[in-house]
Amino acid sequence: MNAIVVVDQNWAIGRDNDLLFSLPTDMKRFRSLTLGGTVILGRRTLDSFPGGRPLPKRRNIVITHCPDFSREGAETVSSLAAMREATAGTPPDQLWVIGGGSIYAAMLSQCARAYVTRVDAAAEGADSFFPNLDKLPGWTVRAVSEPVTENGLTYRRSVLADPVNEDLEKLPYPVTTTSSISIVSGISTILSSFSLRGMRISCVFIPT
Repeated sequence: MNAIVVVDQNWAIGRDNDLLFSLPTDMKRFRSLTLGGTVILGRRTLDSFPGGRPLPKRRNIVITHCPDFSREGAETVSSLAAMREATAGTPPDQLWVIGGGSIYAAMLSQCARAYVTRVDAAAEGADSFFPNLDKLPGWTVRAVSEPVTENGLTYRRSVLADPVNEDLEKLPYPVTTTSSISIVSGISTILSSFSLRGMRISCVFIPT
């Protein structure tokens, strides 16, 4: 799963439910990357689009707590669990988290890559932010572009990756793990349970 975002120097992304910067060339890149894929967004982000319409030629999944919300051309889910179920058959590299701030914060831990356009400016009055990847452990810069100047603004595009989530995406089936510690005949054991294609497999490890 990917996150894609435009941020300022302070990782701000929006103000009054609108973008901070107008970058037509970067918007074309956003379109080329997400076209044909699935975009995951919040209701307020959808409302910020022209006419409040979903992005064309992409599957739009809107996460909202409003039970009566619906929008032609968009699918609505009420939770992250419902979103994961709705996208279970979609290749991870075709899943794009596109905002807003609360959706990024809730889903970044599930993303393997972040496509970040960082503008060399500090926007005033910003009220929505992307998690600060400079401070989050585990994120590695994989590529950085040369500076681009557009509409009087200079920005760089970078691709960052979470190696753990990248490795999980390479597995043939979704895998989740849980662990617990118990005492068996006075010996401390670790019980690990693995979920693989709906089957639960449990293993007992006795530390030596």
